[in-house]
Amino acid sequence: MNIVHIGFPKTATTFLQWNVFPHLKGIHLVDYHVCRQIFQPIIYADPLDYSIEDVKKHMISEGESLLYSFESLVGSPFYYKGIGRSNIPITLKRLGFEKVIITLRKQEKAIDSYYRQYVVQGGTLSFRNWLDIDNKRPIPQKYFQLGYLEYDKLIDKYEEVFGGNNLLILTQESLKKDLNHFIDRIAEFTQSSHENTAIQQNVNKSLTNLSITILRLINHFTFSSVRPFHFISKRISNRPIWKIFAVILDPYLIRFFSKRRSYVEKYQVDQTLNDFYAKSNTRLKDKWGVSLNEN
Repeated sequence: MNIVHIGFPKTATTFLQWNVFPHLKGIHLVDYHVCRQIFQPIIYADPLDYSIEDVKKHMISEGESLLYSFESLVGSPFYYKGIGRSNIPITLKRLGFEKVIITLRKQEKAIDSYYRQYVVQGGTLSFRNWLDIDNKRPIPQKYFQLGYLEYDKLIDKYEEVFGGNNLLILTQESLKKDLNHFIDRIAEFTQSSHENTAIQQNVNKSLTNLSITILRLINHFTFSSVRPFHFISKRISNRPIWKIFAVILDPYLIRFFSKRRSYVEKYQVDQTLNDFYAKSNTRLKDKWGVSLNEN
């Protein structure tokens, strides 16, 4: 049996890959680098531009149940990467996948987290401009599409291809609320059991708002995949600078002056986002029994 996990970004994917999936008895977690070889073509290229048979050559053929985990299968939240993500379920079915695990997160929290990740990766826009709060940018120039987090639409596509019984939809909120129940649901869905291994939910502390602001300004002078242009030299990467903030400056200095405050709340767009996602979230709850409001 081939199972694939396609969690949205910032939905505890790394935690699952390190602390949960490897401890499922009778399930073999496929190495990330193998997943990358298999899935990158179907995420970032049109089906006309690659051979499904060439992709299949990287698939593992073993007797046990196989679990592949790769969050980019839902498409990247930035720069229109992942165009055609609604076609990915069809391709996954052609590759022989039978079951799909999808992890979600409350949209307001996801958007705040995505913006911070954008800055960490080299972005320079303010939150207002990144989210295009004033709706000034035409669609091709938007850095983030709100529709990306209308979860029910993508889930519908997977239901069409795999059937509702072969989908497991989980939220990061439910993981935090009851980790054991969260793991039990995965074990039941994958027809396995979970080793009694002590698991600690290590939470990576994101940078404070002051650190994000400073880093965003410094990014003008560095080179990154998000910002290939620079004022000084392409040899100055934003990655080591971010590490200095994450390991030294933020935890031991800047946190005395600043806190991590949600940008969604700071710019008072929480109600706007709630209204935008209300229909999608209601349908998600009514049809799939999935609530994003669990504490």
